Amino acid sequence: MHRIFLALFTMLALFAGTSESAVAAPQSPDNLAGSKTTALSYVEDATNATVTLIPAVTAQSITLYRIILSSSGTDNFYLKCGTTQKTAKVYLGANSGLDTMIFPMYLRCDAGEALSLVKGTATTPVGVTLWFNQER
Repeated sequence: MHRIFLALFTMLALFAGTSESAVAAPQSPDNLAGSKTTALSYVEDATNATVTLIPAVTAQSITLYRIILSSSGTDNFYLKCGTTQKTAKVYLGANSGLDTMIFPMYLRCDAGEALSLVKGTATTPVGVTLWFNQER
């Protein structure tokens, strides 16, 4: 039994000594690299049908990785970039919510487009929390 442990220990030592990737730092995914601002943001609204989640900035794109949406009333919602609908409608009941992690995938708005949430009913109170990057 002692020889088995010694052999395993020797193999692990050899493997660790010859493999630089075993001790290399993890790399960030390409979509998080570069000159970007990574931020958490939140918006609350009970008075508009279209809620601007992240305003448009000339020559800056928006990349959304996570959205948490809560609604105090029954309604439907979808996301859009500029004037283009990007997601299907999501139907939520009263006092319910949605927490979805899009990362490592993402939803991207082109440079100069705002990211907006469209509510089926303007007066439905919603709260939205976002994790996103915005190109600088």
